[in-house]
Amino acid sequence: MSEIKIRDIVESDIDIGFLESLDSLRNASYLDKDTAKNILKKIIKNPDHVIHVAEVNGKIVGST
Repeated sequence: MSEIKIRDIVESDIDIGFLESLDSLRNASYLDKDTAKNILKKIIKNPDHVIHVAEVNGKIVGST
């Protein structure tokens, strides 16, 4: 069984499935990667917001 890692999101998670993991909530994978990274940078800088991701075998499979 693969180990699930829970951790804070980082910008490079955009490239390993973060947007696709959001598609079940709202279509997000269509976003341009640079646009998504700029949005994520703004969210990460805001101390009132925290995003955690679940990673399995180097791929983001969920977030909260």
